[in-house]
Amino acid sequence: METATREMKLATPSERWLEAHGYRVLRFWNNDVMRNMEGVLRALEEALDGG
Repeated sequence: METATREMKLATPSERWLEAHGYRVLRFWNNDVMRNMEGVLRALEEALDGG
């Protein structure tokens, strides 16, 4: 997905806490959620499949 190549901010304290407790945090640009829902859903599916 195109968003994967864009640079994002460093993890926030809440993201670090979630990851430290076994959660995986996925971040998406608002623009991609609004205009590229298929790509966002594909990225979610890949993450759920262990990708």
